[in-house]
Amino acid sequence: MIETARIALIIYGALVIAGGVMGYVKAASAASLISGLVFGVAALAAGISAFRAPGPGLTAGLAASLFVGMFFLFRFLHTRAMMPAGVTLALSMLVAVLTFLALRSLRA
Repeated sequence: MIETARIALIIYGALVIAGGVMGYVKAASAASLISGLVFGVAALAAGISAFRAPGPGLTAGLAASLFVGMFFLFRFLHTRAMMPAGVTLALSMLVAVLTFLALRSLRA
């Protein structure tokens, strides 16, 4: 489970970065670019650091995915748009659940 969460965080981080870049290109949204880079790099770094220190790395990844998920939950409730809000919300929650389960397996 820990290996799955590490890989999920790395892929998730790359997708969040790509989403931020797409938001900037399509809507000229500097906020999308900055937040995509910040949280994407955070998720990538968490996934990579989880190889060396699983507890802190997975905890940081859980925090990043929950933060992005909460943001897109509010966005989805406001717009009801599946793209990008609904898809990003679903992806964030999937990564959060995987990371939570991996953290739980560490404690067991």
